[in-house]
Amino acid sequence: ANSDSITDECRYVYELINRPKLVLRGEHGFVGTLPSGLIECNKSEPEVYNMHVKKGICEISGSNGKYWKVGPNGVTCTGDAPEPFTLVFVEPSKFMIKAGDFFLQGAQNGAFTATGTKPDNSTLWEF
Repeated sequence: ANSDSITDECRYVYELINRPKLVLRGEHGFVGTLPSGLIECNKSEPEVYNMHVKKGICEISGSNGKYWKVGPNGVTCTGDAPEPFTLVFVEPSKFMIKAGDFFLQGAQNGAFTATGTKPDNSTLWEF
């Protein structure tokens, strides 16, 4: 389908059923949580997160029972309440994670921040 603009007729809401676990790999490695709660994206071993999707909104939490939280220094797994994330599917096994107006972006040094503005290797996550 082709369209010059996105209308409500083009939109759909997804719900992932029976997929409560989330493992992410980016261009620099797997996503994982440090003991401080800071999430990094350059790990050699994957970490399994819990994900709940309802009406297209994702809530992601770690094994510590805390939720992903976007902060000025990056994403942490320290939230007491869930924050809304949206998944934007762009390839058969890759998506972008939207937090507010930005996409979660990974850097080679492990920084996992909500600073991405477009689809590229740093904002695509394999699941």
